[in-house]
Amino acid sequence: MRMDFQAACSHGLARRATRQPSGCPTTRNPLSQRLRLQRQAMKTVLYAVDRLDRNVAVLVSDRGETIEMPRLELPSGIHEGSVLRVRFGAQNLPDWSSAVIDREEETRRLKEAKQQLDEMKRSDPGADIKV
Repeated sequence: MRMDFQAACSHGLARRATRQPSGCPTTRNPLSQRLRLQRQAMKTVLYAVDRLDRNVAVLVSDRGETIEMPRLELPSGIHEGSVLRVRFGAQNLPDWSSAVIDREEETRRLKEAKQQLDEMKRSDPGADIKV
């Protein structure tokens, strides 16, 4: 089977032991690298709005990391308890321009918190502590 130089480069066949011939891409598989970058770009992280202080929103990630962001860089309509879904960019950093309010997740979290509080109330004997 005979291949031209460009096809050999794209299949990785034109590589030598320690260096690539000129004209070949420097990555092993440009398609897999592009797909990896696209997957990274599709990753999202959730941030809960902990509090709003004047022009700053204090956000908490699901990993417990706290970050302060100018309110102007976040979607309008946020309030304490809002959940923001933020995509990661190519450098694996949050892309704040992609932030959207995730009302379904906010509702789910509120329901879960209410259930936990109800469970704590049911298991509390209700007696005061006497010293």
